Amino acid sequence: GASVQMETTVGAGTALRLTLPMRLSRERALVFGQGGLLYAIPARQVLDLISLRDQNVCEVVGGSAVWHRESMLPLSSMAATLGAVSEARQRPVEPLGIIVSTGTERWAFSLTEVIGDFELLRKPCDELLTANLGYVGSATLDDGRLVLYPNLPALLHRARDSRIAYKRSIPALRRRILIVDDS
Repeated sequence: GASVQMETTVGAGTALRLTLPMRLSRERALVFGQGGLLYAIPARQVLDLISLRDQNVCEVVGGSAVWHRESMLPLSSMAATLGAVSEARQRPVEPLGIIVSTGTERWAFSLTEVIGDFELLRKPCDELLTANLGYVGSATLDDGRLVLYPNLPALLHRARDSRIAYKRSIPALRRRILIVDDS
């Protein structure tokens, strides 16, 4: 959908005009591998990349949490959130953590591998991928590998819902109150 125009003026030179549709964008993104596929999150939404081996990961009601820059953040498996593995199956060891932000919310995800930080030409996905699987774009690395951009707000929503489902599966404690009157 792009167009190229070339204008040449004798003695003055040649001007090239490249017009890209607004649906295409060039941006820096962190590319990571998960379940044999490559995914990207725009660098502007990545706050930090951490080693979970160096962090104190706490088990809390609903899952795990990690301390990051003076606040406790929920920690979810990226593989499980993307649907690459189920929570019930044994997940591979995920030694890395990525802290992401949507502007209003921060979340930590555990990862198995980070491929690197790349400048990518992001193209929109087919509506079928967008509607059913929650991807908002795709790109291609220089070596030809396909990279998918998950919809980050939808990803956080999915992670939040899995934590709520976990909380609901914990049986409610039956509490008793003893009232004593010694009048």
